[in-house]
Amino acid sequence: MIPVADLHCDLLCYLEENPARTPYDSVVRCSFPQLMKGHVKLQTLANFTHTGPLSVKKGMAQVQLYRQLALLYPKDVKRGQMPFSMPGQTDPVALLMAFENASGFCGEEEPLKDGINRLQAVIRDVGKPLYISLTWNTENRFGGGALTNCGLKEDGKRLLEELNGQGIAIDLSHASDPLAYEMIDYIENKGLDIPLMASHSNARAIKNVPRNLPTDIAKELFRRRAIVGLNLYGPFVGLSEEAILQHLAFWLELGGEKYMCFGSDFFYEGDFSTIQRVKGQDLFFKRYPDASCYPALIEFIRKELKLSESIVHQLAYQNAVDFLNRLGAKI
Repeated sequence: MIPVADLHCDLLCYLEENPARTPYDSVVRCSFPQLMKGHVKLQTLANFTHTGPLSVKKGMAQVQLYRQLALLYPKDVKRGQMPFSMPGQTDPVALLMAFENASGFCGEEEPLKDGINRLQAVIRDVGKPLYISLTWNTENRFGGGALTNCGLKEDGKRLLEELNGQGIAIDLSHASDPLAYEMIDYIENKGLDIPLMASHSNARAIKNVPRNLPTDIAKELFRRRAIVGLNLYGPFVGLSEEAILQHLAFWLELGGEKYMCFGSDFFYEGDFSTIQRVKGQDLFFKRYPDASCYPALIEFIRKELKLSESIVHQLAYQNAVDFLNRLGAKI
């Protein structure tokens, strides 16, 4: 079976919402059994919080949950480290953590230095996050999210400067267009060593929603050898599962063969009352409802797009592994 690397799921915030929940609950769509059935061997766990008074408290609680998972369930999962190679078929799933919103380590009203110190403490405790998104869909002290027209703020610039050379990627998946463009320009003009990526976004040219990538941003990411994770959330894909193929085919046309990955975005919808929905459409396709779907999904993609075995393996895991190792630091 082909192993899979996935750049984004919402298991941590699911567990943080209720202490009675477990990583074996199928409703989260990315439970341990579902990951193992899908042959997922590398899973990035998003540390997700809304921006608000409880954002730091919730973010730090999720850090501790991440820390505990490998200790409590060593037969099922382990913490990923660099240099990274895909585990064998019988090995535990390797886990990485990422911040889906920088509000998870830095509150809106506190001194920025306190938030930076908190992030450094997290790194000492559990290792570097794979990536940080400055904000989620809304606006915070760092910049504007995908549902805003706000760009990069002064605190966002200062955070980027703090991340210079640390081997932590900046995620553009939830950035507004102005924020994405202004971050790219700021990183370029200041000569900052900060990798970029889009952990769970599709092509806006195929499905025109704010959360998907404009074509010029996708081209810029591929030019920078940055990875883009295919999001399986239906409203970001299209009305039929064939749209999955269209997103991938479009990226291949843009030169993304070595940079396409999976970023499924599996989550428990009961925790997200404001998520985007399309009338008459399921949140995820019936054939691909959770992390166990990967063998069927990969075969569907391989067959319909007539991909070579090499490209299939690149999409499934190798592109993600190569990017991780290009970061060049222990995670």
